[in-house]
Amino acid sequence: MCARRCVVILRTGINRTMDRIMRKKPVNLTAVIYPDADSDWLVAHNPETGTTTQGKTFEEALANLKEATELYLSEFPLTAKGRPIMTTFEVSALAHA
Repeated sequence: MCARRCVVILRTGINRTMDRIMRKKPVNLTAVIYPDADSDWLVAHNPETGTTTQGKTFEEALANLKEATELYLSEFPLTAKGRPIMTTFEVSALAHA
């Protein structure tokens, strides 16, 4: 009797959790994708979570970053408010000589 009741309770809990997840709005995050200096792979980085991955193509790197970030967020919910500010800056010629 308990086994049957426990399964129903477990399934109900899973269904409620899935309902909560499905009701949440998708979150737009930042992807910074750049060529790896030591190989022909692309590095994909998400500054909001710190997740980083790679791929042979832009599409693969982005898909891998999405998967890695979703896995990260399933354990560590996003708490930061706002988006990172992306900009560029110059350094002197001596700095990279």
